[in-house]
Amino acid sequence: MVITFDDGNYDFYKRAFPLIKEFNFPVTVYLTTSYLQYKKPVFNIAAKYLLWKARSKTLDCKTLLGYGKQISLATENGRNWAYDLLFQHTLENEFSAEQKNDLLARMCGNLQIDYAEFCGKRIMQLMNAEEVAEIAAAGVDVQLHTHRHRVPLDEQLFRREIQDNRRAITNVAVNRATHFCYPSGKHDKRFFPWMQAEDLASATTCETALSTSETNRFLLPRLVDTCSLSEVEFEGWLTGISHFLPQR
Repeated sequence: MVITFDDGNYDFYKRAFPLIKEFNFPVTVYLTTSYLQYKKPVFNIAAKYLLWKARSKTLDCKTLLGYGKQISLATENGRNWAYDLLFQHTLENEFSAEQKNDLLARMCGNLQIDYAEFCGKRIMQLMNAEEVAEIAAAGVDVQLHTHRHRVPLDEQLFRREIQDNRRAITNVAVNRATHFCYPSGKHDKRFFPWMQAEDLASATTCETALSTSETNRFLLPRLVDTCSLSEVEFEGWLTGISHFLPQR
């Protein structure tokens, strides 16, 4: 049994890694690497979090984006609307990581949130290269999760994600990564020959089941632990009993 962590968030390094060292758990981190050298919050998740944090306020899109209107962040629908506008703005204007960070900073100014303080807490940030090197040296297995946390349906772009991801991991963790985890669990059988061409040994999904000798090596299941998973359910999967019970 192996414990897996996706993305490589800083909170893994801060909270989980000390326990892993103490109890010597076997652990794999599926690392996305585009922010490895760019020590700022990941735009997508940071924007959603900051909009939620400012849920008592109103976002002035006209001031922030140059178009739109004021959006109340009091409801989930309002926050989703605001996020969709921000995300679409970055896509349409092909924003770089630096431009996305600038947009986050200006959004925080709009909402009267101290962005420098937010960044200083390393919230919604990934581990940096030095931290990844440290966990790898301590025995954590660092593996592939794409470079930009996406799985394009174009072969060239998909393979580029693997190549860029592997190169970045090799630079800091030394090992040649051959195991892959689909970002957000999004998989497609079209990926299989592309992964074979990149010499991948396996690919992990977010589907709950137990692996057997007949399991497709590019569709490995696992138990994803969430706040909604009860202790009884967790123990059921840990023992393997839940695999044989009807699933809701």
